[in-house]
Amino acid sequence: MARGRNWKRPLVFALAAFATIAAGKMGEGDDEERSPDAVVAIVGGEKITEGDLDEMLELMNPLERRSYEAPEGRKMLLDIWIKNKLLVDEAERHKLHKDPRVKRDLADARTRILASTYFQRYVAEPLGISDEEVSRYYEEHKGDFREPARVTLRHILVDSADAAEEALKRLEAGEDFGAVAAELSQDEYTSHQGGLIGEVKDGHTPFQVGNCENFRDVVFNLEPGKPSAVTPSDRGYHIFLVDEKTEETYAPLEQVKGRIRERILLPESDVVDYFNAHRDEYVVEEGVLTRQIVVETAAEARKILTQARAGGDFEALAKLHSTDLPTKNNGGLLGWIRPGGYIQGIGQNEEIEKALFAAAENDVVGPFELDDGFHIFKIDRRREFRQMEFDEVRSRIFSKLLDERRRDYFEQAFAELERKYKVERFGWARTYDDMKPEELMAEAEGAATPLVAIQAYDKFAERFPNHADADKALFMSGFLNSEELKDYATAKDKFRALLAAYPGSDYATSATWMIEHMGEEDLTWPPDLAGLKAGGEEGAETPEEETAEPAAREVEER
Repeated sequence: MARGRNWKRPLVFALAAFATIAAGKMGEGDDEERSPDAVVAIVGGEKITEGDLDEMLELMNPLERRSYEAPEGRKMLLDIWIKNKLLVDEAERHKLHKDPRVKRDLADARTRILASTYFQRYVAEPLGISDEEVSRYYEEHKGDFREPARVTLRHILVDSADAAEEALKRLEAGEDFGAVAAELSQDEYTSHQGGLIGEVKDGHTPFQVGNCENFRDVVFNLEPGKPSAVTPSDRGYHIFLVDEKTEETYAPLEQVKGRIRERILLPESDVVDYFNAHRDEYVVEEGVLTRQIVVETAAEARKILTQARAGGDFEALAKLHSTDLPTKNNGGLLGWIRPGGYIQGIGQNEEIEKALFAAAENDVVGPFELDDGFHIFKIDRRREFRQMEFDEVRSRIFSKLLDERRRDYFEQAFAELERKYKVERFGWARTYDDMKPEELMAEAEGAATPLVAIQAYDKFAERFPNHADADKALFMSGFLNSEELKDYATAKDKFRALLAAYPGSDYATSATWMIEHMGEEDLTWPPDLAGLKAGGEEGAETPEEETAEPAAREVEER
């Protein structure tokens, strides 16, 4: 038996190999109670017990486990186990474990498993934050992890107070709540299941109840099993019943350790500070949500324009008449158009843009004659320019900064391991951490892609903050982020860091100009930047797979 346990975990990863074959052998399983010691099969003299199958299921993640827990799945699991055991025994009989390639693969698998397990258990999960620090945070902020009271709730909904009182009398006389709900309740969502709404948390009113002023006081003060008094809402008159109730409690420490470590690694104050420093990047841009119809002749366009302005369904007209295939089937939907922006299939057109932004919601404008025909437009919605509030973008900022903090910590952890084990690299294998200032600057200036150049410049600024070229490294990182990657948020961070650390730098004026003007179209570049801009445009293109996602502006697409 001990020998069998040695290959249980590898078997988990091999399950898929025979799942299809095994599925064909599944039959109706017995659902009687199973003893862990009960033998279900013998392979080569080795017993496989119910307990062995249970242990195998425990090694799986919850999603995998669900596929094998039912009797049919359990038969599949045993069938896979037997097939793998037979193959392993035959492989050993053929001495495959001594084959050089197999030995190398086994060694590689050992390395991967050990490395990934160590990384997850000792680096990625703890994030350098001790259990003691986590426990202290939990006790100091326990209120943040409050679990509200919960009830399993049923209701009967009728349209009059008299009908509700009659139903309540039947319940008080001892009739079953579920039966009365099935007979009388007018709530189509719950009547067929005895009025069952399901679990409801304190502070939340389910949609089946509607607007009910006294809902919380009535429901969360109910004794389980006893019907409530008649309670009105904007949907009608309710009688509630609580099947089960769980009082308010706190999420256990083990359940929230990960969230706590994230909060320690990235305090809320840092998220707020970032938002305040980047408010101009989180905006809802002015725009119009637009539809179009394209036809071949002016006469057709005038006819459709008349129909649309008389109240005709623009989407239906587009589907019927428009010759523009990319938008026709979507009722002519072009999407959001912003000032100076690109119009799908048209490009930039000052005349059309001016008409669209002068129109009100539901206005129809046109026709405009273009190369592909006559265009008619309808304004579905308008939105005005505004700065977004913190609550609208908090989760996005938190995710962005948390990813950065994690990456920084991982780099630090690996750097510490390299120092611990005295890692040395030579020649082409050297990293930025091994290079002298002049070597690293040459690496940045000669980089094949903007992204590689940015990485080298950033490392230079990090390693040599007192070097004469540290301000240049920060400026070039910001410039490339702005002009090559269009990542204006990161670019502004680099320029601001330059101004804070080196206010007297020769690059300070240019950095200030870039902060104020980056991303604008048709710019007249200052002389000191014009040459740099031209040189950047003539440089190497950024491979698509290396282009960072722009983070300049948050545009609301709704």
